[in-house]
Amino acid sequence: MRRAARIPDVISHDEHIVTAKEALEGLYLKLEQELEVRLVAAALRAGWQADEAMEAIAQLRNEDLANFEARSRPRAEENNRHRI
Repeated sequence: MRRAARIPDVISHDEHIVTAKEALEGLYLKLEQELEVRLVAAALRAGWQADEAMEAIAQLRNEDLANFEARSRPRAEENNRHRI
């Protein structure tokens, strides 16, 4: 079995990085790209066309975003109630 590559280091907050988002952005984009490449490769190995794989990935992302927003909504409403 192939060993997973080591996760690259994230830039330290001491290196003139203003936010954690800035520090994580490069790693996030790299992992997102790697995920897409692996998903497309798996679909191609299974006999699907690349355009079908890309459409499926887009649908999965949209579903994931919708689920995230649905999970976040009750928390945001609860936080607003506490502010009043």
